Amino acid sequence: MLVNMWRLALLIVACPSIAALVLLTPPASHYAVYDWKRADLFDFYRDFYRATQAAGESVVLVVTGIPHFRGLDDGSRAVLGGMGVSDSDMLAFQLDDIWVRDFFPTQINSDVVAEFGYAPAYLDVESVGFIKSATQKFLRFIDLPGWTPIKLTGNLEGSDTSLLVLDGGGIVVESERAWAVVTERILRDNPSLVGRDNFAGLGPSETCCLADPYRILSDDIYGRFTPSEIAVAESRLEKLLAMNKVAIVPEEPEVPRLGHIDGIANWLAPGVLALSNFSDTTVYESYVDKLRNTFGANLTVVPFPYAVSMEIGQDGFESAEGIYVNFLRTKKAIYLPIFDIPEDDTALAMARAFSDRPVFPVNASEIAIMGGSVHCLSQHYWGDNEEALTATVSLQKQREAEFAAQSGCVAACASVLWLILGVVTSGLV
Repeated sequence: MLVNMWRLALLIVACPSIAALVLLTPPASHYAVYDWKRADLFDFYRDFYRATQAAGESVVLVVTGIPHFRGLDDGSRAVLGGMGVSDSDMLAFQLDDIWVRDFFPTQINSDVVAEFGYAPAYLDVESVGFIKSATQKFLRFIDLPGWTPIKLTGNLEGSDTSLLVLDGGGIVVESERAWAVVTERILRDNPSLVGRDNFAGLGPSETCCLADPYRILSDDIYGRFTPSEIAVAESRLEKLLAMNKVAIVPEEPEVPRLGHIDGIANWLAPGVLALSNFSDTTVYESYVDKLRNTFGANLTVVPFPYAVSMEIGQDGFESAEGIYVNFLRTKKAIYLPIFDIPEDDTALAMARAFSDRPVFPVNASEIAIMGGSVHCLSQHYWGDNEEALTATVSLQKQREAEFAAQSGCVAACASVLWLILGVVTSGLV
């Protein structure tokens, strides 16, 4: 135990001193879609917050309220404050959805915060429209200097000027080496990447939560992609994302709803990739072969515990319980989901053995049934982008203080006027 504590202390000291923070977006009080798990979500955010404090990492939680002063819907702010979250770490804004990894821009290197096209085939048009509208307002509000829309034009042949369609959970980036992994969902959502210009990505549907939008488990709308098509797409993505290497791997076996990579693999350190150790060894080895073909012998693949539950959440999404690769790696730490199951200890031990960061557990046992955990519910920004977010929070707190002072002055003046009026009235009588 003493050795582990010394190692943790050394890792914290050794981590880069670059400014960085974690962004979280708890559910608004008036947003009823998450009522069935609201209490558990707030417990999760409390535990995540405590982990960031233990790591010495900055964090911003976006809570509902009118910018610059309290009002409208202060419920989420009040609940988190009662749980020990400092008000100085909360930013009031109307950004209601919790899956910030998927809908909000993702920082992929020191300069670029990539805005992808948010058009998930598994969601409905109305929900996606609302989320996109709120996202654009928030982006203008915080004004991230690295905010960069990733457009298909310019880097690819043809005249497609739309954003590259990709959920944030559909890519994991190792920024030190500029390596990235995505799934074949990026080809289904952007068929022009492989020259299939007669096809188009499905985009959101009229109804929510399609289990297999591209019918991969049945007839497969697009059919299989050839090795040559995948190689062409990888090369194009490397140019588009300014990456040295991009690997495109198959979607998660038997769970083709989301098409995300963050339930399959994630980076523990430069050149070290945690890969879910699927029960089917043939499937696991096929992923290893593909990854090694792309990244070469310098890639270390770590077979990470994969103890999935067969439970389905209230909204139809498959549980993320037992998916340990859904961790968040920041400039300071790794935040690893745990689920109160025996595999927790193995996952923690492996993460600590192969990571170049201290590892902090975050209990996701009660919220994993919603379909995601730590990585899905967080974003990470550093450098100038962290400074911009921090400055926005500071400015808002300053304006709130000014508003409170003005309100206090008005109240005090009103009291004096009432007192004077009372005296005058008494004299008249």
